[in-house]
Amino acid sequence: MLAAGDEALLDAVRPVLDAMGSKTIVAGDTVGQGTALKLAANAWIATITAATAQSLALTEALGLDPQLFLDAIDGGQSDTPYAHLKGATMIVGEYPAQFALDGIRKDLDLMQEAAQGTGFDTGLLETLSGVYASAAEQGHGGDDIAAVRTGFDRKGSAETP
Repeated sequence: MLAAGDEALLDAVRPVLDAMGSKTIVAGDTVGQGTALKLAANAWIATITAATAQSLALTEALGLDPQLFLDAIDGGQSDTPYAHLKGATMIVGEYPAQFALDGIRKDLDLMQEAAQGTGFDTGLLETLSGVYASAAEQGHGGDDIAAVRTGFDRKGSAETP
């Protein structure tokens, strides 16, 4: 759970927060800081999901079994269980929604909006927005964010993994 606000109020609701999540992170004493941290965390999710999709698509485009990419990172410094979780659904091309692709697109827009006037470079967020938009244009907006994999399909190709 990500929270922010007056310490006394947070102490009062902590039992509820702890019951709802495995841990509670207090982002600060100002309302809105928890939401800001959520956007940063979702930027990570959007990035790692798209990076996994890109690597699987590249592996396949180069004529290799995409599972080999997951096997190659398995147990190494760059490994993450999330890549294997989302990568498995990308390989089979089935995207039951856990976090809808249109939801991450909304968050990517909010991230860019929140960054305005901060001096933060939104270039990667803009690129991610484009890849997720491509997947949504192919009809995957209500599917899981793993459907971003379709955003890396060859343009003009009807093939999906």
